[in-house]
Amino acid sequence: MAQLARSRRPRGSAAPPRAEAADIVRLRAEHAATIAPAREQRLQLAGTERRISDLVNTAYGLTPEDIAHMWQTAPPRMPVTLPAS
Repeated sequence: MAQLARSRRPRGSAAPPRAEAADIVRLRAEHAATIAPAREQRLQLAGTERRISDLVNTAYGLTPEDIAHMWQTAPPRMPVTLPAS
């Protein structure tokens, strides 16, 4: 793999700097501090959106058939995904 990367690098260009152990530790710490919590928040938000969707469906008195029809005719970019059956 490394040889393939070197072969595709333009001639005369310097090799990219190697990551040091301290750099990798900092990257992992940054990932744990930012990306992991963002993923958790996204999961919580998806659950909240699902509950709101269910409440709206109940408020309008939609039957399971109505809901299925709504999902079959939904626009391609619905903000909430199809509920698991």
